[in-house]
Amino acid sequence: MELTGEQIRWLLIAAVGVAALLICLFCVLRGKKKDGALVVLCGSLLIVFFTLSDFTSVSEYGSGSLAPVGEGAPAVTFEIDGGTEDLLPPTQVALREGETVLELLLRVTEAKGIRVEYTGGYVEGIGNLYEFDHGDQSGWMYSVNGVTGSVSSAEYLLKSGDVIRWYYVTSYEEGGAS
Repeated sequence: MELTGEQIRWLLIAAVGVAALLICLFCVLRGKKKDGALVVLCGSLLIVFFTLSDFTSVSEYGSGSLAPVGEGAPAVTFEIDGGTEDLLPPTQVALREGETVLELLLRVTEAKGIRVEYTGGYVEGIGNLYEFDHGDQSGWMYSVNGVTGSVSSAEYLLKSGDVIRWYYVTSYEEGGAS
């Protein structure tokens, strides 16, 4: 039986609570009331932390759900091409107002359970494919409507109908959009 994220959270809360009470009882029986009070305080803080945290089970993470595109709603076509493997085939995605290429990448990959590592607007890795994995000029690039991005992905504002493609190149000199 697989537990949901909510069940995991409540199990952690219960485990911390029981452990704190048992340690506190042990401290009181040994005559160390200050230690018992400290354990209760730490246990309470952990319970508050777990209560406010959001947990996701393995099956819930990356369930692949993106909001369906409504008729007439702003939408884009989005693709991630890893060269030898398509990480995400061309997919219609609803566009949020003021969304950038990077924000869209992060939203889609989170929904699909694809790991992304980036700094600022520079994407270092998507999936398990990183810059320099295939040479000192290899890495990720993006294009919008077939034109390679000339600004940071964190700055490029999208509009409805755009076709966004993230693709892996082995040489930035040959990295024009394809």
